[in-house]
Amino acid sequence: MRKLSAEQRRSEAERLLQLFADEPHFQSAQRVLIYNPLPDEIDVLPILQKYKAQKQFFMPVVADDNTLKILPYSDEQKTGAFGIGEPVGSDYAEPDSIDYIIVPGVAFSTDGHRLGRGKGYYDRLLKQTHAYKTGVCFAVQVTPLIAALHEPHDVIMDTVISSPLSLSPQS
Repeated sequence: MRKLSAEQRRSEAERLLQLFADEPHFQSAQRVLIYNPLPDEIDVLPILQKYKAQKQFFMPVVADDNTLKILPYSDEQKTGAFGIGEPVGSDYAEPDSIDYIIVPGVAFSTDGHRLGRGKGYYDRLLKQTHAYKTGVCFAVQVTPLIAALHEPHDVIMDTVISSPLSLSPQS
């Protein structure tokens, strides 16, 4: 990921925005969980900016019990765990009230397996919902090797969207 320049990252993020414009599950969703990106993750915030008038967006926050809780998106944010921006508030949403989840990852396989950062936060959250799960990443983060690392507790994505490629494991 460090091999991508700032211009390449921006260009890839713009292409990703177009892929979401064409993704039917995203288009029909009303309540979307999105994330604040770390420096090595694709920036999905342009999606929020483009669709915030049509959809209700939420963001995960790391709770004291080392689980992810869900708060409505707010421009008012604090620096949370791991230096990630988090909305301020305590009006948590139930995971099963979310229609669509945009999931970050270190890498993905074409069949929907995801390599996270090793703490299991997203896997524990994803098991609590029936939302459509879309992994997002740069094309260089897609590798078949991730499927071999799959563990029983890992949650498989419904779709992986990578810029500039879109892969649908559940089709």
